[in-house]
Amino acid sequence: MICFLRFLLAPLMALLLLSGCNHALQPGHQTTAPQKPAQCPQPRPETSQQVACPMNYRPVCAIHADATRSTHANACSACANPEIIGYTDEACP
Repeated sequence: MICFLRFLLAPLMALLLLSGCNHALQPGHQTTAPQKPAQCPQPRPETSQQVACPMNYRPVCAIHADATRSTHANACSACANPEIIGYTDEACP
């Protein structure tokens, strides 16, 4: 009886586990909705001042005034640059 259950349940479990693997992401497919860029807070530090940003690593994708993008360690370090107009909460692709 135990052998019969083993032969019956093993293929069913394998089929169940493999059925969850058939969802493959296609190139260019996003898993979440695109983020709306956050704006840098005002007032910004003056360029003559030393800026003290925390050393935490939470990468952001900074958006420059000329529409180019660059990855920064965190939002504070991105917004310390006066050319940055906003950012999204992930590293740039």
